[in-house]
Amino acid sequence: MTRYEQLMNQGVDAEEANRLQGAAVHYLHALQLDPSHPVPYLFLAHALLRAGKQDNAAQVASLGYEVNPAVLNSWRGRGVNSSLAVRSRLVNEAFRRHMSALHATAVSQAEKLIGETLPRLQSAIWCQTHPHDFAYRDSLQSPWLLYLPDLKPQPWFDTGSLPGAAGLADAVSAIEQEARALLDSFAVQRQPYLRAGDAVEPGFAPLHGSSRWDSLHLYRAGQPAEMGLLKAAPVIHAAVQQLDCTRLGAHPMELFLSVLAPKTAIPPHHGLANTRLTVHLPLSVPDDCALKVGDEVREAVRGRVLAFDDSYLHEAWNRSALPRVHLITETWRPDLSEAEKCGLQRCVDSRDAWNRARGLPAMPGD
Repeated sequence: MTRYEQLMNQGVDAEEANRLQGAAVHYLHALQLDPSHPVPYLFLAHALLRAGKQDNAAQVASLGYEVNPAVLNSWRGRGVNSSLAVRSRLVNEAFRRHMSALHATAVSQAEKLIGETLPRLQSAIWCQTHPHDFAYRDSLQSPWLLYLPDLKPQPWFDTGSLPGAAGLADAVSAIEQEARALLDSFAVQRQPYLRAGDAVEPGFAPLHGSSRWDSLHLYRAGQPAEMGLLKAAPVIHAAVQQLDCTRLGAHPMELFLSVLAPKTAIPPHHGLANTRLTVHLPLSVPDDCALKVGDEVREAVRGRVLAFDDSYLHEAWNRSALPRVHLITETWRPDLSEAEKCGLQRCVDSRDAWNRARGLPAMPGD
């Protein structure tokens, strides 16, 4: 029997004797030996849950989910060890309740701060952690993070209703010139959009870690690039300032140059949420470049802004013999009220703060 197996068995024995702190210590030691194994996260979360440490249990469950999402759903499988299945079901249910309560608290705090109720936010669904079954209003729509069921299903948006879109289009020549300089001067910082360490969706394997779909990010998931790159993009920053960009903390959620190589297609996929729009400004566009969102295809034309809800099934292609370059960012949907946008920002920031603060509980004596 390996040391890992001994620790797990000792943890189970301690749990059965109701020595929950001792059980947690054994599971923590097992995690130290093999942090890539999802089962100790599940058993540790269950012991913490039994001990009444709801937030600690939710943190550990979330970390285990990142190691292997199946760990919280193993109770659904056939032939699963009954002890594992029971723990999986209980931890799964508690984790979903905890995350739903976190959202409800953020909405309540936002309502008190703003001074009005936010019913569309109250009914929001965090897709990966919602405690109940649900269905999307449009069969082509399937965001994997956040869904507001009371928003009108709409794949493409008229950019005339999008604040700042006209200014973005007007500045296309200056933006294109700056983009070319950035792609040349900061070539070493260009990365495959799907980096080698990223999870791979079905159909994306040929693009995983491949420069056939390159990006130069000014901001990625709210994280800024190094200062030299940011300072070298004043025209882009000025143009994007006119847009109602979604943010993570003080920074735009996403802002990058996307370079799609000749004869390259991005397979159909779904995005994060139906609360924001993905905005493309085509800069260098050869023939036969397009995007399909839902059932509608739109050609990419230099300087013509494209805005769509990427919670819809969408894809893109460059069938030409030359690279395609777009500036891409994301904005709030124009049919959200200012109060709703403030409330959503608070909910997103609250969840991000919780995610950043996650960790394993300290060992006794640490």
